[in-house]
Amino acid sequence: MDELDLNNNLNFAQKAFREKDFKLVDRCCSAVLVSHPRNARANYLMGLVAIEVGIIEKAIMFFTTATQEDDSIEAYWDSLARSYLELDDVANASKTIEKAGTKGFVFHELASIVNGNGAKEKGDIKAKSEENITNVIKLYQAGRLSLALKKAEKLLEIYPRNLQLLTVCGASYAGLFDYEKAVLYFKKCLQIDTRNPDSNNNLALAYWNSGRDKDAEIHFKEAIKLRENFSEAHRHLSEVIDYRNEPTLLRKLEVCLSDPNLSSEERAQLLFARAKAKRDLKEYSESFASYKEGNKLRKQLSKYN
Repeated sequence: MDELDLNNNLNFAQKAFREKDFKLVDRCCSAVLVSHPRNARANYLMGLVAIEVGIIEKAIMFFTTATQEDDSIEAYWDSLARSYLELDDVANASKTIEKAGTKGFVFHELASIVNGNGAKEKGDIKAKSEENITNVIKLYQAGRLSLALKKAEKLLEIYPRNLQLLTVCGASYAGLFDYEKAVLYFKKCLQIDTRNPDSNNNLALAYWNSGRDKDAEIHFKEAIKLRENFSEAHRHLSEVIDYRNEPTLLRKLEVCLSDPNLSSEERAQLLFARAKAKRDLKEYSESFASYKEGNKLRKQLSKYN
């Protein structure tokens, strides 16, 4: 890759990062790194993407290379030190700040935290951030999706691994019918907690709404594996599978329906899934009965609400 192509790729990557098109950033930077594996700017941008998707260890690798190849850029040192602090690796954060100091960069805030003098400040920031996160959730619940999204993404610049914020972003994008970005955020949730049934269900729903039924099936099944009585996951899974090929799932469904502690909403969801299962098996009378009972519960809930 010649110098012109290299700079063009990096400029495209920079623009794509501002627009949160992380796939394009990865594509452009990867093309650069094939011929220039230690290019500082490409490594830095790849580090930023790694931070966005919650892979802090990989981000550290990229930022380290960036500082080694070009130690004159303050942002490279700052990102590396913050990444170490994200992992509570105070020793390496301190070393990074010291090295940056030899290049003329002074990070007062980071040094204060590393030296333990910023404990009260960190506590105040944490309390304020928790309040801000609560407000973001309230905005989402009130249906103010664009505003919730804007504030959540801003907070994620400080707390890139906060599961609540990532979920709000994913759910907001889904509510705004941008399922590709919803998928991106729900994937980030699973990178933080792979065994979270809600994140698996959310990702499955985003896939389902974008027409990717096979991907949706995988994560609906994972959600049910992690929480067997997950009624919403059972309901939506029923839309993408044929129960003639899934006898085990049908048995799980029947077991869930036998639980006397189900809420009316949970029972309705499971009944709709059972109705679909019985339709697949051509047991139409039982299918109709399940639909009828589920609709009756839904009407009662609607009237109550």
